[in-house]
This record gives sequence, C-alpha cells and structure tokens, in this order.
Amino acid sequence: MGGPATFIPKFAEYLVKQGHEVTVLSLSDDKQKSPKSDIWATQFISRKIILPLRVILVAIRIAMLASKSDFVFANGLHQEVAISTLFVKRPGLAKIVGDPVWERYRNSSGEGNLSIEDFSDAGHTLLIRLQREFLRWSLNRFDLVTAPGEGLIQLIKKWHVTTPTLLIENGTRCTSEVSTKVIYDSISISRLVPWKNLEIFVQSASQGDFRIAICGEGPEKAKLMMLTKSLRANVDFLGELDSTGVKKALQSSKSFVNLSSYEGLSFSLIEAMMEGKACIVSDIKGNTDVIKDGLNGIVVALGSTAELTGAIRECVDNSEYAAQLGKTARQMAQSDYCEEKQLNKMMISLLGLE
Repeated sequence: MGGPATFIPKFAEYLVKQGHEVTVLSLSDDKQKSPKSDIWATQFISRKIILPLRVILVAIRIAMLASKSDFVFANGLHQEVAISTLFVKRPGLAKIVGDPVWERYRNSSGEGNLSIEDFSDAGHTLLIRLQREFLRWSLNRFDLVTAPGEGLIQLIKKWHVTTPTLLIENGTRCTSEVSTKVIYDSISISRLVPWKNLEIFVQSASQGDFRIAICGEGPEKAKLMMLTKSLRANVDFLGELDSTGVKKALQSSKSFVNLSSYEGLSFSLIEAMMEGKACIVSDIKGNTDVIKDGLNGIVVALGSTAELTGAIRECVDNSEYAAQLGKTARQMAQSDYCEEKQLNKMMISLLGLE
C-alpha cells in the first residue's frame, strides 16, 4: 500500500516472481508517477480528494482488499491501513523511511535547521502532538515495523511504538561496471527538499569552479535555480530520472554527494556505491553507518561548504584516490546491499507474520 515509486514496483515484482498475487493501492495525481504493471494489479485513489474524505475512502478500500488477502504491506498510508484494521485485520508489516510528522512541519514552517532528532525531543503544539499520537497508534496496529537505518529504529522507539522493529537496509540492483564519458565533477540525486542542503552543493560548485548535476524534483527547485543563476554556478538540473537515467547520470560523474541533515539509508548513495563512485557525505548517522572516511568515501561536516569543496577537489585532482574509494564502495555495495537479498529479507519478514 502506498509508498514511493522506487521501492513498491520492485517489491511487487519480486513477490510475483516468487509465486504470490499482489495488488497495489496508491494515491495518484498529475505530478507524481504512480506504480503500475502488467504482472500485478493496481488501484488508484486521487490525491486531490480533500484529506478527511480521502483518508476514509482509502481505509475502506484497504479493508476491502485486505479481506481477500493474506498479508498487508505498507510503505506509506500507515494511518489508513491502521484504520482499516478496525474492520478487517490481517498480518501487517509497515516500512518506515523517515518521520512524516517532522517532514510536514519543516515543509510548512520553514524551520530548515531543525534536525529530525531535535524535533523528536522538542515540545510541540497540540496539533503536532496529535499527529505524532496518530502515527504512534497506527504503527502499533501492525505486527512488525521495518526501517533502513539503525538511527531511525531508535527514533521509532522514542515515539513509544511498541510493535517489534527490524532493520532491513535498502538495496539496489547489482550491476556490472560500465565505462562512460565523464561530464560532471560531482552529482547529487534526491528530492529537492530543505534537509538535503543542496544550496551548499551549488555554493561549492561556484567556489570550486566545478560542473555539477542535480537530479530530482521538489519544492526547493526554483530556489536552487535562482541561487545557481546569482552565483553563476555551472549546474545542470536533470529533473526526475528513471532507473536507467540515474545509472547513466552516475556513470557520467567523478563523484557523488549526499549532504542530508537526515537519512535512514539513502537509495541514491547505495546506487552511487554500486556504480563505483567516490561518495562524499555529510557526517550524520545514516551516512556514516555506511561510509567510512578515507576507506570507501569522504565524510564532511554537515553544512560546511569549505569541506565539501575540498572533498570534490580531491576527487577531481586525484583520480587514483577517487577510483580506489569507488572500488571499495562498490565491493561493499555488492556484498551488503544487493537488491534481491534485501527484497528477500522483506518478503521473509512479511510471510513470517502468519
């Protein structure tokens, strides 16, 4: 049920290949791509329906589907799934990749510097407390909650979620190395939202005279494009790419950058590792759980344009060092983050709820 288009189609296809029948229920609008396939059934509910009515309609639809199913997997729509269990209860697994209450707060309030950890510890208005309580109640209606990072597991427990939790890291397709023409000094792939700190990437491109690429869409795009123009930085905005486009874009860059204030475990980071890129990441737990400075990437202080500029420069000027970092990163990705292995862990966890 629900979830971004990157994971749900992969998991649905994997389940079908293992002999299971799958129906995906997703919200749909004109801007966001919705998952669909010829090998599994898809049902859509319009995101444009006013929120209270939409929640009710989605919960009813989930209950109808659950009545004909053995299991429910939620990669989103957690509250709606929880409401549906009041009518039809089936073994359920919830995948959590972040804090939706924090994301809504940051998007609506403009509090760009408030970290996910600080938000979790802070006192809040009645409205935010109600949102947190609704999420807590919803997750406690499931039989198992999974998350891609240990830091996120600990946060979920701080929300007073008593459902058992399990760490299942993200995975990406294991690929063979392909050489291609290098165009960019560095690249970043993400949703264009405040906590990705992409303005620092643009500033670094200006300071270091780098050519960089930013892949993705989101509310920060116009702001980033204006900053690029004002700094006369050499930045290509590639928009939202499919998996093939992401692979080609990564192959065309000397390094990959992730400057997030928060990550569970970044899909794009694992994809960059799989492509053998030198990965430059901010020093937050979700990144440093994977990247060890000087071994399989470079870790820079969160918010430091100077450190980022120095790291990109090192990868540009010392191609042998960058290649060694990328080689070690690729070996780790192949060992620990191959997509099929992670999808199998998720399937076993779901089917084990009987």
